[in-house]
Amino acid sequence: MSMPKLVKCPPCRAFTPRLVQTYKDLKKRAGSDDVEFLFVSSDKDQAQFDDYFREMPWAAIPFGDVNRRRALATRLGVRGIPTLTTIDRDGVVINQTAKGAAIADAKGLEFPWWPKAVEDLSVNSQSNGFHVQEMPSLIVFMEACDDVDQKEVEEALLPIATAEAEAAKANGGQPVLIFFTVKSEASLPTQVRNVCDLKTVPDSPQVPASAMCFS
Repeated sequence: MSMPKLVKCPPCRAFTPRLVQTYKDLKKRAGSDDVEFLFVSSDKDQAQFDDYFREMPWAAIPFGDVNRRRALATRLGVRGIPTLTTIDRDGVVINQTAKGAAIADAKGLEFPWWPKAVEDLSVNSQSNGFHVQEMPSLIVFMEACDDVDQKEVEEALLPIATAEAEAAKANGGQPVLIFFTVKSEASLPTQVRNVCDLKTVPDSPQVPASAMCFS
C-alpha cells in the first residue's frame, strides 16, 4: 500500500523539485565538496518532515533539534516559506532571499545568486535582496519592446539602481527604492498592472516608457 503525501505548503512542493535539479547540476559542475544545501524544516511534526525530506538529496537539521532550527531562522530573517538563503564558507550571507534568483536560473549558472540591482519582475519578484512587496519599487514595463530596446533601457537603469544599492550598503540601511524591468507577460507583473490601473499590455512601445513606483 502506498502512503499518500501529507499536505504541505504548495509553493514549497512546487519549488523543491526544481531546486533538486539545480542542486544536481551544481554538484556535477562544482564538485561534491564545493556546494552544499541544508534543509531547515518548518514542518508541524516528524511525519510531515519525513514525508517532505525524502524528496531531497541534501542534508537537514534533525526535526527534533528545535532550538537550532529556530536560531537559524531568526538569524537569517526567515519570514515565510519557502525561503532560500545562500551563505559563504564563513557563514556570511550572500543572498537572504535567493529563491527568485534560483527559479530564474534553473541551471545554477549564476550561483550563489548575488543580489542584483535590477531584476526582471517577469521571472523574479526580488531585487537587491528585497521582495517587490517589501520595498518601494521602480518598475519599467517594456513587454512591447524588442530585445535591443529592452537592453538599452536596462543599461540606462542599471547605474542608477547600482548607485542606490551601494549607497544603502555604505550607510548600513535599506535602499530607498528597488528596481525592476518587465520584459514579458507573467502573473506577478499582471497583478501589478492591475493595481496601478495599467491593465493592458500595449501592442507597441509607449513614449515615454511606462514606469511606476509600487509599494
